[in-house]
Amino acid sequence: MPADLFLKLGNVKGESVDLKHAGEMELLSARWGMQVAVGANGGVLAPSGRAEVKSLRVEKRVDRASPTLHAQTCIGQLYDTMVLTKRKSGLVPLEYLRITFKDVIVSDIDISLGAGDDGDLEVVTFAFTEFQEEYKPQNGDGTGGAAVTAGFNCIKCVKI
Repeated sequence: MPADLFLKLGNVKGESVDLKHAGEMELLSARWGMQVAVGANGGVLAPSGRAEVKSLRVEKRVDRASPTLHAQTCIGQLYDTMVLTKRKSGLVPLEYLRITFKDVIVSDIDISLGAGDDGDLEVVTFAFTEFQEEYKPQNGDGTGGAAVTAGFNCIKCVKI
């Protein structure tokens, strides 16, 4: 079954055979987030500090990309860009979410090897300095609507 969640990272070659994402990594899941400390000032809630953008954590099967990821993590390889793409399935598949990360480094890899064929998993954590997000709502006919975009520079703590 083709994956609906893909990750493209520099020269790291994954096992995707999807026409639009050939050679990318297929992901089982991805999670990240952001938070800002909030405090009360004169009885009104307000941000009390800078936003914290959390690292991206992805879960994937051990695959062709694994040895390269492991070795490049050990030497602190910096990647210019990384692209995460999420696609809805259907008659006309819709790539509705694309997040581009800048100045990326692998900060952690947890490897779990199991006894069966499906038990070999990795959780890979990526740190980055900037992200640009694009979301396309799905129209009634299944096509993508106008993209909604936003971005943030995590170092300067500014919207881009």
